Amino acid sequence: MKHFLTLFLALAVLMGCRKDPDLLDPILVETINLNDVYGTRMASVSLGADYRQQAYFSLVDNRWVATHDKYDWEVAMTHDDTAKLLLNHAIPGLRVAVGPADWTEWVDEFALTWRYDLPGGEGTDMLAIGADWAGQTLVLDRGLDPAGEHRGYRKFRFEANGDGLVLRVAELSGDNEATFTWPRDPNHHQTEWHLDLGPAQLSPPRDTWDLQFTNYLHVYEPDDAPFPYQVTGVLLATDGRRAVRFDETPFDTFTAPDNLNDLLSERRDAVGFDWKTYDFDLGYVMTPDLTFVVDSDDNGSFALTFTSFTDENGERGAPEFAFRRLP
Repeated sequence: MKHFLTLFLALAVLMGCRKDPDLLDPILVETINLNDVYGTRMASVSLGADYRQQAYFSLVDNRWVATHDKYDWEVAMTHDDTAKLLLNHAIPGLRVAVGPADWTEWVDEFALTWRYDLPGGEGTDMLAIGADWAGQTLVLDRGLDPAGEHRGYRKFRFEANGDGLVLRVAELSGDNEATFTWPRDPNHHQTEWHLDLGPAQLSPPRDTWDLQFTNYLHVYEPDDAPFPYQVTGVLLATDGRRAVRFDETPFDTFTAPDNLNDLLSERRDAVGFDWKTYDFDLGYVMTPDLTFVVDSDDNGSFALTFTSFTDENGERGAPEFAFRRLP
């Protein structure tokens, strides 16, 4: 009888310690694996040995959002309240000039003053045309194709059409005129345009990506003898992304300083290209102990470092990087 009473009491205690399944499930759902949230991730992409691809990466979602050929577009129009004209500076030699006011007038390309876009931002001092496109006849030097051959010239103009835009394109003589129409899409920062093919929505929607891997123009000695030179690196998304560089700072032991928010820059080239150097004996070498912080607005901040610029076959144009979310 004593043993039976002891067994009965033990079972009663066990039954009392059981939790109702309806109460247990939420506790399990809210359990967080800190490594899944803050662990280091690796990512890589091949832009091609000729750097022909443009690729967009989301640090938040740890995925490549889109990739396309850089020759798929030449100019873009933003969907800001004040739309801005952007140039595809990934195409070597692509530049723009303001032509004669009369659309029907023959254009002499040798009488034009050529301008470039710079990637630091979308302020008026960085853009060749920017917001000053309305009513302008513009001329595009389409730069060089992958074989290094000149792609020719086109004159073009954008005209507002309700909630959309109309693009008129012709040869410099006015021959072979074409017209393309496209509605403005506020879900994207911009719509890209090819002067032969019309609109091409290539860049992903707003707030779905953080980093663009691409060619772009960098100006050496901007104050003394400005010379735009094409480099391969990383540009930030324009919608709320910021970044800062920490030299001589190992990624593995990096912790964010208290004044991080004051250090972050909105420049699109805040990550840039010089996280690598070229050594004639060793090839591309990563800058040691270099850590970036990329702030993704409401989605948190990430520490990032580059680990390679070549693939397993030694082919260039294959950036590899490590990143982790910061607490």
